[in-house]
Amino acid sequence: MKQKIGIIGYGNVGKSLVNQCRALPGFEVVTIAVKHPKKHTSLGKNLLTGDALEIINNPEIDVILEAIDREEDALEYAQTALQLGKTYISANKKMLASHLPKLLRLEKVHGGQLLFEAAVGGAIPIIRVLSTHLRGQEITRIRGILNGTCNYILSQMTARSISFEKALADAQKLGFAEAQPTSDIDGHDAYYKSYLLASIIEGQQPDVSRMKVEGIRTITQADILDAKKRSQKIKLVAEIERREGKLTIDIRPRILNDQDSLYHIENETNAVEIEGPNFQKLTLIGPGAGGKPTASAMVSDLINAQQPQVAKIKQLILALP
Repeated sequence: MKQKIGIIGYGNVGKSLVNQCRALPGFEVVTIAVKHPKKHTSLGKNLLTGDALEIINNPEIDVILEAIDREEDALEYAQTALQLGKTYISANKKMLASHLPKLLRLEKVHGGQLLFEAAVGGAIPIIRVLSTHLRGQEITRIRGILNGTCNYILSQMTARSISFEKALADAQKLGFAEAQPTSDIDGHDAYYKSYLLASIIEGQQPDVSRMKVEGIRTITQADILDAKKRSQKIKLVAEIERREGKLTIDIRPRILNDQDSLYHIENETNAVEIEGPNFQKLTLIGPGAGGKPTASAMVSDLINAQQPQVAKIKQLILALP
C-alpha cells in the first residue's frame, strides 16, 4: 500500500515537489492545496483544494509537505499537523527560525515529526550532516554562502558587468528570486538559515552574543569593478562562530580573493564550510536556489521520515525535558 501524502503550495518548489513525489515508488500524492484551484485545473479537480487544513485533517494523510512563503499560515499548518501526530516537512526557514522551540515541543508531546532539511542550503544536506554525521563533535565555526539569490546576482554583476537591478530581474525570471525579494537581498533569509544552523550546533536555542545582518542592496557595479581590478569578488558570506562559549552570527558582503574557497562559488550555488578541532574543515557545495533543488531536499526528508533508525531532529536541536 502506498504512503498517502499531501502537498501545500504550488509555486516553483511546489510544482517540482509534485513531480518528484509522483516519481517515487510507494508514495501517492492525494491532495494539493493551492490559493486558487481554478487556475490549476490541469492537475485534476479531485486533486486540488483551496483549504490546506483539509489536507492536514484528512485521516488518510500522515505526511504533509509544505512549500509556501507565508509565515503565519505555515505556522498554523505545522502546529495543527504536529498536534495530530503527523509528519510535517517544511521549507519555510523564517517560520522555523521564529517558532522552532514551540514546534519541537508539540512534536514531543503528540508524537509527530518535524523535518526541514530544505530550509537551509537547498539541495545541500547540511542539517543531516550536522545532526547525524557530526553529532557529538565540537563545531567552532560555520561559514558559507547560504543565499543562492544573492550569489546569483553578484555573480552575474561580475561576469556580465550588469547592474544590480538587471541581475535581480534575471534571477526573478529564472525562479531564483521571489517577486518580493526583500528577504533575500537584505540578508534576512541568510539570517534565518544561520539561526537554524546555530540552533543545531548549540543543542538548544542559541545564545547569540553578537549579530550583524547586512544585505547586498547597496552593491553597485562600481564596487564590483573595483574588486575585479584587484582580482577579487564580492560575496554575501554568513559566519557562525563560537567565541568564549557563545555564538556570533555575522552576515555581510565580503571581498574575497582567489585563495578563499568561497571565491569560486558562482550563481545559485551554495557552499558551507564546517570547522571543528577533530575534523578540521568540511565543505559542502550544491545548488541552493530554485524549485528542483529545494524540492529534492524535501523528498529526502520524506524518505528519511520512514526510517525508524534516523533520530528525530528534536533530540539534536533542543534539550527538552
